[in-house]
Amino acid sequence: MINKEQLKKELPQFRQTAQDFLDKKLSVVEFKGKSGGMGVYAEKGGQSFMIRLRTHGGIVSLPHMKKIYEYATKYKVDTIHITTRQAVQLHRLSLDGMMDIMEDAISHDLFTRGGGGNFPRNVAISPLASVEKEEIFDVTKYALLVEEYLLTHMFEYHLPRKLKIAFSSSEKDLANAKINDLGFIATKKDGKEYFKVDMAGGIGGNPKTAIAYPELISPEEVLIYVSAIIHLFVKEGDYENKNRARIRFIAERMGEEGFISCYQSLIEEVRRTEKEELESFANEFYLTYVDRQENYGSVLKKEEIEDSVSLENVLEDTSYQEKLQNIVLEETPYLIPQKQLGRYTLLLHPVGGQMKVEDWAYVLNKMEAYGLNDVRISMDETMYVRNLTASQVIEIVKEKEYLCPKSKFACSVSCIGAPICQIGMQTSQQMLMSCFESLKENNICATYLPKIQISGCPNSCGRHQTASLGFSGTRKRVGDEVKNCFSVFVGGGVGEGVAKLGEEIGVVPMEHIPQMIMELANKLNEVEKEFDVLLQEDKKSIVDIISNYTV
Repeated sequence: MINKEQLKKELPQFRQTAQDFLDKKLSVVEFKGKSGGMGVYAEKGGQSFMIRLRTHGGIVSLPHMKKIYEYATKYKVDTIHITTRQAVQLHRLSLDGMMDIMEDAISHDLFTRGGGGNFPRNVAISPLASVEKEEIFDVTKYALLVEEYLLTHMFEYHLPRKLKIAFSSSEKDLANAKINDLGFIATKKDGKEYFKVDMAGGIGGNPKTAIAYPELISPEEVLIYVSAIIHLFVKEGDYENKNRARIRFIAERMGEEGFISCYQSLIEEVRRTEKEELESFANEFYLTYVDRQENYGSVLKKEEIEDSVSLENVLEDTSYQEKLQNIVLEETPYLIPQKQLGRYTLLLHPVGGQMKVEDWAYVLNKMEAYGLNDVRISMDETMYVRNLTASQVIEIVKEKEYLCPKSKFACSVSCIGAPICQIGMQTSQQMLMSCFESLKENNICATYLPKIQISGCPNSCGRHQTASLGFSGTRKRVGDEVKNCFSVFVGGGVGEGVAKLGEEIGVVPMEHIPQMIMELANKLNEVEKEFDVLLQEDKKSIVDIISNYTV
């Protein structure tokens, strides 16, 4: 379906474009306009490149894990960056390295095309799809169908800007459907499967939570709704002003009622003119679709379970390990019991999404040893190793404990930021590390702190606007000096059926943020309440602490 030869035919011309950039014949802005659609960006300094590999909804198969490891080692990459859009980025690549990876990856169904620029992005999927206890139904095949459709037809589109689509299996909305251009959330009515549809959400400039479509839709019609949103984007999108070229601006201009009416008319038009073609595409896709969970089932029987035990107790008391076949491990911030009894998903969260190559190799080796088909990567830079038994969980936790987040704060998110990103205003990764180090050095408990989300600029790659506590890189003149700062946001969130945008409190110099985080931690420890709880009960106490550091 995807025209790989057409993708490869683009590469010689793109190589020349990249060489022209290195030779200073193209500016940073000119090159970005040409490279984004190829999934490539120049890094700050103009001598190296970043490549973004699409992972089809965050599903990284065993063969793809091997390929990515091969690229990282061959081209001497130190870390593999897990992004907040379920993609994988390799940094500090030479021109030759970048081009070699692009060409070889196409042959192995790893694509960079559309990873940036005016194209549909990676279709997001809940990383717990097919294993989540609260799952309504598995959305995986529908999301992968849409991804295949978009990649197959990407050469036909002339979009004003990027398009983001997401699928979530439950109201937890782990794929963030409610802040996407088009989101599908699984639901049931009278025992039948449907999708709730959300439209015109997005973060960054002019952030908006999504508009709810007034009707439930049949999963068999997802391509109709996807095609209709593309037609709407092309018909009504702003091709003149890039900063307003997103679907949420169309909805703002039309008003909610007018936007829904326009969308409904285009849905009916697609039904009249494209239904047969879309059904044929879907049928062909489903003929080759393989349910990756078919080999995994429960390893415990409900009637044989004797006890529910914390993993910490099992690790401390080896007597528990002798009866693992009769106990269930309790949920922790890094361990999620699956709906398949006796199976678990283990969360591995490298700081800032920067996984060391040797840790990637470790997971790869365990996948082979345990017979795992794939791992999943989430919207918050976390790798989900799924379908593990209790003994396998214990083995990994013992060997890679530092990758297992013990708290919400340990799951904090940061975009790549400066000094790598061309448009990154601040060193978001460095700021996150400084916060971790300050808490550790001062022996301050982080149990009640929230997951913080950091973007190096207002573009919201770290999704700071949907965080309980978010930061966006900026600069501000303070007296005679321009300081490196972050805007601070509180109260955002996505999930549990609700999406809300954080409130901007003020601007804090970067150098003072670790101290601010420590003071917040001390306050939360004093009252023994989580950040979100205190924010709800006594918002002023949180705002007052932040305001003490604003300029």
